Amino acid sequence: INLECDEALLTGESLAVAKTPAMAFDDPAIPLGDRTNMCYSSSTVTKGRGTGIVVGTGMRTEVGKIADMLNSKQGSDMVALTDDSSSTSSTRHYRRHWNKFKYTLKNSLGLIGTPLQVKLSKFAILLFVLALLLAIIVFSASRVSPGAVLSVPISS
Repeated sequence: INLECDEALLTGESLAVAKTPAMAFDDPAIPLGDRTNMCYSSSTVTKGRGTGIVVGTGMRTEVGKIADMLNSKQGSDMVALTDDSSSTSSTRHYRRHWNKFKYTLKNSLGLIGTPLQVKLSKFAILLFVLALLLAIIVFSASRVSPGAVLSVPISS
């Protein structure tokens, strides 16, 4: 009765959601934020008290489904490294090593992960390239006119 849960980790909502146990939904595809008769494993009770029935544990929860999607995304990247059955042995050998090198490079640059992690990594790479370009411009400008940039009159 009078139960409210903070589901920010799951739905991104900033406010607690009032739960209504008397509601019944027929559509199984209803969005998570609209399921006001369910509480989730990652949610925190902010007000009231209630009794519930467990309908899923582990990977069968909504948080488990998200974890499964993340694991299957990373697994599909690794499958591409080993799936070369249509070529000869030497070509397969080189292609496998090339794919492994590309995967390692992408992983070290941060281009494998969640969409937010990839976006932040691309932004960091862009900032690095711009800083490098600016450094090249500054040094090349000082090479063009050696005394103009650094000559400062000293007054006594």
